[in-house]
Amino acid sequence: MRSDLTDYFGAAMFSSLSMAIVDLSDVEVASNYYLLKIAKQNEFDLNEYQTTKNENKKNFKFKKI
Repeated sequence: MRSDLTDYFGAAMFSSLSMAIVDLSDVEVASNYYLLKIAKQNEFDLNEYQTTKNENKKNFKFKKI
């Protein structure tokens, strides 16, 4: 999901949308919770992603299905 959001805001940045620069930097450092919030605000279909636990079982990642 992080890479999809990075692509999304990267494309917007090259389309001269100055706010995309701020959003892109937010995506790069966002926690998983905030990453979900950004995706929902930008109308990403969350059903296209699944979560996978990391080795330490405290964090999770989003993987496109």
